[in-house]
Amino acid sequence: MQPINYTSERADREENQGIEPVFGDALQELINDPVWDALMSFRVGYPTVKVLSSPRRSVEKVTTEQE
Repeated sequence: MQPINYTSERADREENQGIEPVFGDALQELINDPVWDALMSFRVGYPTVKVLSSPRRSVEKVTTEQE
């Protein structure tokens, strides 16, 4: 899961500037209830292909570098 605030920020910007509510309308359509507002969106999914792990330093190397 990954947070995405772009859609909410764009909807707020549209409302504040009085421009066509493209993102605002899309959020309202997703929510499907005029009583509720979207505060934060999340991208949820799962990988479709196997990827390599990100490289990581060992604890020993990090401890040695800081000393």
